[in-house]
Amino acid sequence: MSREEARELIGSFLLTQPSLLRRMKDTQSEAKWGRMGWLILFQAIAVAVGYFLFFHDQW
Repeated sequence: MSREEARELIGSFLLTQPSLLRRMKDTQSEAKWGRMGWLILFQAIAVAVGYFLFFHDQW
């Protein structure tokens, strides 16, 4: 079975199972916000470390 055939088969199966499709979309949106939260946390830590290393002695 080729990749395109498998993709079509899975797509047709998901169209017959709307509850499964809805649950997959909900899970994907939650995962995106989860990654976004980690990215924001990482950026905040990077800013704090940068401030401490480069600017803490200027006050």
